[in-house]
Amino acid sequence: MNFRELQFARALQFAIQEINNSSSLLPGIALGDKRQHPTFFRTIPSDHHQAAALARMVKHFGWTWIGAVRSDSDYGNNGMASFLKAAEEEGICVEYSEAYYRTQPRSKLKRVADVIRESTARVVVAFMAEGDMRILLEELSQQPLPPMQWIGSEAWVTDPQMLRFNLCIGAVGFAIPRSVIPGFRNFLLDLSPEQALKFPLLTEFWESSFSCSLKQLTGYSTGMPACDGTEDLRAIQNPYTDTSYLVYKATYAVAHALHGIVCNGMRCDKNIKVEPRQIQGDGSVDFVTVGQYDASQPKGQEFSLSRAIIWYDGSEKVSHYATCACLSDKRQHPTFFRTIPSDHHRAAALARVVKHFGWTWIGTVRSDSDYGNNGMASFLKAVEQEGICVEYSEAYYRTQPRSKLKRVADVICRSMARVIVVFVEAGDMRFLLEQLSQQPPPPMQWIGSKA
Repeated sequence: MNFRELQFARALQFAIQEINNSSSLLPGIALGDKRQHPTFFRTIPSDHHQAAALARMVKHFGWTWIGAVRSDSDYGNNGMASFLKAAEEEGICVEYSEAYYRTQPRSKLKRVADVIRESTARVVVAFMAEGDMRILLEELSQQPLPPMQWIGSEAWVTDPQMLRFNLCIGAVGFAIPRSVIPGFRNFLLDLSPEQALKFPLLTEFWESSFSCSLKQLTGYSTGMPACDGTEDLRAIQNPYTDTSYLVYKATYAVAHALHGIVCNGMRCDKNIKVEPRQIQGDGSVDFVTVGQYDASQPKGQEFSLSRAIIWYDGSEKVSHYATCACLSDKRQHPTFFRTIPSDHHRAAALARVVKHFGWTWIGTVRSDSDYGNNGMASFLKAVEQEGICVEYSEAYYRTQPRSKLKRVADVICRSMARVIVVFVEAGDMRFLLEQLSQQPPPPMQWIGSKA
């Protein structure tokens, strides 16, 4: 049991204590800590949702060739199995899938590291426990590794200790929102050896943290020095503003649901039989970082991610979004200082190129994003002034249904235009070209934006 697990256990106890002391919530009914009983019922989020979210994230960025590594444990094996299934449904190809656990021989670790180094995949999805990931990164750090994009499960990607590895800079994953529980800090740290001795999990935590034996207080010899009561949790404390808040909130959610079932006002019937399926919630979570995955949303709408992410891989980069003409609007972006030309100029230049070669009958395709839509709007205005006719103007974004991509490809194949101007992001363009390659269209002249 580590400090995080202790926080979860104590958060549950703290919430139960508060609820039992409340006169308005479940009056006359005392909740118990089910961990002490064989009927203990635990409710935790399924990694199925996290795996699906990671697959959607990979698809969102157009990464179709990846590697996968996992902890060789129930956590890693089950999580990765869900991810691989989701990745297959998203059309993502996995070059390798390796497993490692920290107690396995070093030769196994070295083999996994060699597979990663020799792979052609530059995106690695790691469904690993924090300890396994740390050991893997230490092994990989011994020999220079090509720049890689790491996609991490919550167990390690939220651990600040991982920041000491340069390999992990720029890693992305899903984190659970954190909050402070009023009064929880003192409750968490107010744990004596006598209290810890009452519960096996707390006993294990105490003894492993302080390298002493609580059992010797009861006359049981373990070979370790006896705990003397001077041990202080503050000396090993991690920040208590952790995801234990979710345990706290979940306990209250269950209590309120029970109240609605067994209580009528301030009168409660203790004899009502409650089935777990009666307790419901919308499961919605608000994320205010770079995106979110909400499993409660309709299929196909669970995942959303900001398109303005800044990647870090040791080199300076300027996103092609920085060329968007929309950023020239000083009313909306008064502090934006442009250091590269607006797409307005690029669009005008492309129109002049088309006119220069006498191509007066063309088709256009764009990314269905600010970059594509604004860039193409400027281009269409410019070609109109140049007297160029546009047979069609189609839009597509990589996360849209495959049927939409197929329709765009069909329009291109059936068109009379043999010149196509594309204002498309690299990821979207790759998807489009892969689709067109399945049924080669007639020879065409492509005119492309810088992206």
